[in-house]
Amino acid sequence: MLARRLSYLLVTCCLLVVLAVPGADVAAQGGSASLVLRFPAVKDFGGVQGKVLYVKQNLSASMPLRLGADRLEVAGGFFPVGRYVTALWSGSKLGSAVAGDAAFSVPISSLPAATAVAVVESERELPSVGWVFRGVPEWSPGKAAAISSLAGVVGDRLATLVTLDSSFTLAVFDGERWSRGAGAFWLDPNNFWLSDGCVSGADFWVAAYSPWYRTQVWYTGNLGATWVDRSPGKWGKYLRPIPNSVLFDDIDGVWSGNHMYRWEDVQSLWVDIGPSLGRIPYAQQMNRLYAAWGGMVKEYESGVWVDVVPLPAGVAVAQFAVCPDGTVWVTDNTGCTWRKRLTDAEWVNYGKPLGLAPAVLATMPDNSVWTAVNIGSNTWAIARWNGSVWVDMGHPVQAPGSSVKLFPGPGGSLYVLGIGHWYYGYAGQGLYELPCALEP
Repeated sequence: MLARRLSYLLVTCCLLVVLAVPGADVAAQGGSASLVLRFPAVKDFGGVQGKVLYVKQNLSASMPLRLGADRLEVAGGFFPVGRYVTALWSGSKLGSAVAGDAAFSVPISSLPAATAVAVVESERELPSVGWVFRGVPEWSPGKAAAISSLAGVVGDRLATLVTLDSSFTLAVFDGERWSRGAGAFWLDPNNFWLSDGCVSGADFWVAAYSPWYRTQVWYTGNLGATWVDRSPGKWGKYLRPIPNSVLFDDIDGVWSGNHMYRWEDVQSLWVDIGPSLGRIPYAQQMNRLYAAWGGMVKEYESGVWVDVVPLPAGVAVAQFAVCPDGTVWVTDNTGCTWRKRLTDAEWVNYGKPLGLAPAVLATMPDNSVWTAVNIGSNTWAIARWNGSVWVDMGHPVQAPGSSVKLFPGPGGSLYVLGIGHWYYGYAGQGLYELPCALEP
């Protein structure tokens, strides 16, 4: 018994050492990680701090922390006596218990069809797990900035373009607090308006369109500390991220030639790569770019568009998204959602999320699929596909604004960013986080 206790304590000490290493994985047995830890190790659950581990299913009986069919089994000494231990999945509480000196178990109401479950250790009992408000970025102390629709994930940080009085820069959320880029650029509100933006690797790109002047494009590689003018000398509205670069699409420009141009960093110029695909839906998965064109989902690879899967026959595609495992989701012009995995012979219609047309369709790094639907009065409901139905995950955004966007956050968080309207001075609804919503 003493030898087993010392063994458990040794594993615990090893895990505590790894807690100090951001981004680390813990390989507890075999060739794959059984206990998974991702930065940040500590998360805020609405005023209660908790240390998060992600535990895989089907661990061996020798492990001090194991997930069974209806319980989480914990060896004595793995967690300090008196600590609350809570099992979470997809932002929902599965069960909780208080650690004692001996082995104990955490009853789990229903084990999800998932590869990993979050286990949170905290000094106090977690509140009802739900959305945590992360505030609105400030332009200066005490003065909120207006959040634009141009936002993306750079590493483990969320970056969004913000403005005050026609000056723009990035605001960055690092998982704990907002900071603002030191540099800024100015945009003439009478002649230009923001048209598009994207993240490519660690670079953030912004485009501003005018029907009278050529499109302005800026780039920052240091999260807004400095901005570099990379205007293409063309008319057009859109930027598309690709591996190690970006495409400028001059479709919709008043004097447009309807071509695409790729930024070549070595030559420091835009290169014409041929005709634009036109006004069609696009999707991004990390730096992989997809298009719905010619009855096919296509991926841009090494300068050419490669067919991936046929689109559903007779369906007018409004938007689509691609999971890391290649599963494609589509919404049609009635608001219904369709799915096709690479192994599926046909597309399947899964209806409208919560009975409404999705304004946002987003896939996450863990292959989960989320939507945002407008339920009226500037209130946005978030839904998750659980493998069978769309599940209501709550209404985190309830304030004036124009739209929302969904992003993966560090440590398995889901971010929902409420967008304002810079021209009319709406600061936006700010940032909301659902901790432990995704599998890291």
